[in-house]
Amino acid sequence: MQRLWHELEQKKRKLEKLKEEVNEMENDLTRRRLQRSNSVCQIPSIEEMQQLRCKNRLLQIDIDCLTKEIDLLQTRGERLFLVCRELTLAFSGVCSTQTACFQEILFSLPF
Repeated sequence: MQRLWHELEQKKRKLEKLKEEVNEMENDLTRRRLQRSNSVCQIPSIEEMQQLRCKNRLLQIDIDCLTKEIDLLQTRGERLFLVCRELTLAFSGVCSTQTACFQEILFSLPF
């Protein structure tokens, strides 16, 4: 009979331990859900998204210009490339869109 009581006590302890583990898991899950719901609040505002889009456009223009510069260097020679690069740097204070238009014209010239 004592053996059965002893086994019963062991089972009860094990059950309590399992209950604690389940509670910890539920608390962890609740904490994660709260963190996820709070992260929704971190979505950028419309103004921030517009700024990011503008930066992306400017970066795309820069990528296109660099690609064209590389093509120019490979097809027309280094001397012409350096002249175009100097002219581009001279216009670097100008709006990026105007600089891109200037480069489009410059790169389309038949040298």
